[in-house]
Amino acid sequence: MPFGLTNAPTTFQRIINQVLREYLDIFVVVYLDDILIFSDDLGTHKEHMHKVLKKLEDAKLLVEPEKSHFHVQEVNFLGHTIRPNEIRMEQGKIAAVKDWGTPKTVKEVQAFLGFTNYYRRFIKDYGKITAPLHDITKKGIEFQWDNRQQKAFDEIKNRILSEPVLRMFDPTKEVELETDASDYAISAQLSQRDNDGVLHPVAFFSKKLHGAELNYPIYDKEFIAIMRAFEEFEHYCLGTIHKVKVYTDHKNIQYFATTQQLNGRQIRYAEYLSQFDYEIIHRKESENRRADALSRKPEYKQAVPKTNGQLLTTNDKGHLVQKALGATLKKTAHAKVQIDTIPSLEKLQQEAKMALIKEIHKHPLSGHQGVKKTLDRIKRHHDYPGLRREVQTVVSEYDTCARIKSARHKPYRELKPVSVPERP
Repeated sequence: MPFGLTNAPTTFQRIINQVLREYLDIFVVVYLDDILIFSDDLGTHKEHMHKVLKKLEDAKLLVEPEKSHFHVQEVNFLGHTIRPNEIRMEQGKIAAVKDWGTPKTVKEVQAFLGFTNYYRRFIKDYGKITAPLHDITKKGIEFQWDNRQQKAFDEIKNRILSEPVLRMFDPTKEVELETDASDYAISAQLSQRDNDGVLHPVAFFSKKLHGAELNYPIYDKEFIAIMRAFEEFEHYCLGTIHKVKVYTDHKNIQYFATTQQLNGRQIRYAEYLSQFDYEIIHRKESENRRADALSRKPEYKQAVPKTNGQLLTTNDKGHLVQKALGATLKKTAHAKVQIDTIPSLEKLQQEAKMALIKEIHKHPLSGHQGVKKTLDRIKRHHDYPGLRREVQTVVSEYDTCARIKSARHKPYRELKPVSVPERP
């Protein structure tokens, strides 16, 4: 097989897989010409090594002794340093990041992101920290390196230089998944406990929300965080011996499986999650700080409408709304205000109600949305009898909404003059 051909790596990988197929993922991992043999003890390891070398000999494949390491408990493999029960970044890669100069062009930024992205599972909040760097690599955006980019660049370097350590995944142990969502991002942490009950991280995940996702209610954002976490860690969470424990600080997520009504998006989420064996456990925000910290980086918060209006009376039309409101009250505990001092149960005057609706409806990020979406945005924090009727009234009064609303009928045909009759 000549070097330099496009199909050469694929062909070589297929040959190696065929030769060692009997042992793959049992005690052998192979990537091109890198063969890693792992065992529980030295005696078993010698047997495994003999079997692999015999297979290579039968296939007339040679091994270079000077490039090989035998009977070691620490090895560098694909940019990682692997030790018993843990995995780290390779020291050579860490040194490369330490000496990495400030990027001067888009290509240099892309090179830095491409290098660090390989280690994103080691870095808390990677997606949100690198957001300013990704912003200047977009097509049509002028390259401009300012304090936000420099801060993100330095933060990523510091995170890597701190040499984070991840625990090796153990399929026989219970899996714990902590998820969280904020207005602008979602995050998760996959962890397992050791024999002493101490929790260790296995992998991190974070992702910045984009487009329509930013407008979702917090319930849906928390739901997305759980679903995306299972997508990211599917190879860990699918077919587990024990139930996967999912911790969230949004209380009403616990009830989605028994909720009487789900919208189309939530039904798709529930259908995907049905293949996993898991349970959702509510945990107070103060106890969910590991995942919470990943999704609440203040530097990259999006501008979202905030209202100073009082919380309106609860809606007693349906248990789901009651639970959602209860969760919202618990969610605001971080404001450090006693619940009994919040004037949330006082009824607002009619003028204040209408002002609240108009403020949310005409906000630049709302974009003069229709009745349903405006109602959804208001119900994130407020609810009272007759709210839908008043939203319909406010939306119908705006001339802007009527003019920009998309037509729902077929295009009008060309008007033709009606002939005037000669006689009545």
